[in-house]
Amino acid sequence: MHHTRQLAGSPERVPHNHRVLNHLVTALLRSPLHGLISRDLLLITFTGRKSGRSYTTPVTYSQQGEQIVFHSTQRWWKNLEGGAPVTLRLRGRERAGYALPTQDVPTIVEAIRAFLERKGLKRAGMIDLALVDPSRAPTDAELEAAARQRVLVQVRLEPTAA
Repeated sequence: MHHTRQLAGSPERVPHNHRVLNHLVTALLRSPLHGLISRDLLLITFTGRKSGRSYTTPVTYSQQGEQIVFHSTQRWWKNLEGGAPVTLRLRGRERAGYALPTQDVPTIVEAIRAFLERKGLKRAGMIDLALVDPSRAPTDAELEAAARQRVLVQVRLEPTAA
């Protein structure tokens, strides 16, 4: 099921234009053309805590070995609180994993800083980060303010069958 309705634990609805974009990105990530965007985007599928329904949404991610990290400013992550099994569509393949979100500000600041160092300031919008001055790196205070508005989700991938 796609991310087209209000998610469990989320009082706000995803804006209509955001839903349309999510549908397009989801279709592309599931298609043979996924390589155009799958280095930066993946699909995460999780089960709603209250509804029991399956939800899928695209996210911008980073990978270090068997660990996937992404940020969210949306409230759907609450379905992952305390840890939850998830399925990722990662570079054209389905991978099982275990997601654990954190709201620890120092951890999130370091993740944002690492993302900007790897991807560059021009890619800040990919993680919903509005820079005060896009020509310079954000200050520690700016990073801390941004970190308080988001969650960091770490997904440990299950081993693949050989």
